[in-house]
Amino acid sequence: MFQKTSVYATAKAAATLWQRSVKPALVECVAQSLEALKRRGVSVAISSRETIPIGAIGDRSASYRVIATLTTKARKLETYFDVVLLGSGQTITEVTVSQFQKPPPLKWEIALAKIAARRIGAGGPAA
Repeated sequence: MFQKTSVYATAKAAATLWQRSVKPALVECVAQSLEALKRRGVSVAISSRETIPIGAIGDRSASYRVIATLTTKARKLETYFDVVLLGSGQTITEVTVSQFQKPPPLKWEIALAKIAARRIGAGGPAA
């Protein structure tokens, strides 16, 4: 798991960035993140690109999953690479979860997204 948060000068700037960037095609950027492993000698075979139904969390939310098989000389693993994006006011945060062999449970990712949303000021006090 990894989280990256950006705070913009104004809420309008954050909302504009969200409108321009967070679209269904963003899943391709998520896939490119996995494909970057090829530079390290890992074979990457992407089998699925999809959205994850996390529902409305915070002011803005979106979630994507890329499923791929990663192969090295030593092993072959199916990986689930999920990116959850949340926005509130001037803030946009990205939570990345990667897991091998089976997908992270949806209930767990939703709970994690709700915690992250509260920490950026959306949906109640910070956890």
